[in-house]
This record gives sequence, C-alpha cells and structure tokens, in this order.
Amino acid sequence: MTRSYTIKIHNRQTGDRHTVRVPEDRYILQSAENQGVELPFSCRNGACTACAVRVKSGNCTSQKQWDFLWNCKKRVMLCCASAIPVPTSR
Repeated sequence: MTRSYTIKIHNRQTGDRHTVRVPEDRYILQSAENQGVELPFSCRNGACTACAVRVKSGNCTSQKQWDFLWNCKKRVMLCCASAIPVPTSR
C-alpha cells in the first residue's frame, strides 16, 4: 500500500488555504488538481518556476533535475517537479 502525506498549502496570490493528501509516488501539483485545488503553474516541468513554493516545515526529496532549488538556503521546491515532503524526525 502506498503511503500518503498531508500537505498544507497557503496560496499567497489568492489567500486560499488548502489541505491535500499526496501519495508518496505522486507530485503535489498533480494530487492537488485531482482534489479540486488550483495551484499556479505554467509548464509542468519546472522550467518556468511558477509553481515554486517555500517549505516551512519538514524535508523534501526531488525525483527530477531541479535539486538545485531544494539545496538553496531558502528551502524552495517545485510542486510539479518535486516529490512529496518527507517528515523530519522530532
């Protein structure tokens, strides 16, 4: 059985807040759309960075070539090109 994670999203452009469930083998953008949540995007492959988000808690892994965004100190990831957040141990 595939694990899933609860992701809280605050869209600062619209002021909307959403909570979505994201299976570990899906992207946040794809899962949000499947649950009726509209997030900003343009290209779906990370080149435009329209879906870039700041990660406020937890850690993330990336399944695509956009690791440089996660590695920067601002903790930014792409919803279309990044896998789900990985919970940090406390």
